[in-house]
Order: sequence, then structure tokens, then C-alpha cells
Amino acid sequence: MTVDDGDGGVRSLTREITVNGLPGSVAIVVPDTSVLEGQTVRARAPEAELNRTEQLTFNWTVTKRPTTGPTSSYPFTTPSRGVVEFVPNNDGVYIIGLTVSDGVGSVNAGTQQVVVGNVDPRVQISGGSNTLTSGNAVNLSSIITDAGSADTHTVSWMVTRDRLQFGTPGTGTSFAFTPNA
Repeated sequence: MTVDDGDGGVRSLTREITVNGLPGSVAIVVPDTSVLEGQTVRARAPEAELNRTEQLTFNWTVTKRPTTGPTSSYPFTTPSRGVVEFVPNNDGVYIIGLTVSDGVGSVNAGTQQVVVGNVDPRVQISGGSNTLTSGNAVNLSSIITDAGSADTHTVSWMVTRDRLQFGTPGTGTSFAFTPNA
């Protein structure tokens, strides 16, 4: 501003004024866009792009696009301002979306995708012993753990003796057979 008093006195003064509001754009930052089932995915909106004095609302979405089956929304948590976390329960593509609002307007940050790979299940055989008695039934069961909690499992059993199939193969989580000499 400049003030002239008409008698030759002139005074100028400047002052910086900050106008609060939404940034022109917001990005979604995902440090790791390729993970495995069961690993935590964390995405955030960079604080440097946001005016920290504003009351901002972060509208996150996570959509699951599995390798087979329909696309669906996926549960997530927001542990702190501008952050979203989720743990994928199956392989596929997960799409993270964000819209930031200040109560007057909003900015769409677009989407970021995370590719999730399959983790092989861990399998154990329970029951029976390593030394068997001919003519006595042996009952076995499977113990399966899988980071992909949405995965389904098919269990097949087969007994061999001298590298040849012995008895009838079976399916299911348990299996019984009776050895003979």
C-alpha cells in the first residue's frame, strides 16, 4: 500500500497475507505398491501439500479387485490424520482413493493401486506316528495356515509304499488308512 499526503509525504508498506484453503492438488503416497497377502499396506496424503491450519476431512476408499470374482469395497483403518491402512486377505489389485475436503470445497487425489501377490499355505500332518503296526488304522488330519485368509483349500491324500500307490487316495481335511505287511 502507498499513502501520499499531498504535501510530499509518501509512505509505502507491504504485508504478506496467507489465504487458507485447499491445495490445488493432493497426491496419494504408497511406499510399497507390490506386497504379499497378510502384509500391512499404508497410504498417506503428504502433509506438505496440505495446509495444516485447516480442518480437513480425508475421505478414503479401498476397493478390492481380486484375480477372480467381483470387485468390492474393502475394510480399512485410519490410524492418524491423512493416513489409511489395510491388510489384504487375498491376492489381486487393491485400489486406494482419496478426496480431501475443507467443508467448502474438495480435491480429488485420484487413485493408487497396490498389487498383492499370493503366499503359499503352510501345511502340517497331524496324527499317526512314524512307526506303524500292520493292521491298525492310522488317522491323519491336516493343519493349514495361510496369510490369505480369503483363500480356500483343497486337500488331497495319497499313501505310497515302495514308491507305488497304496490304497485309495482321499480328499478332505482328514484321512484314514490301514497298513498291511
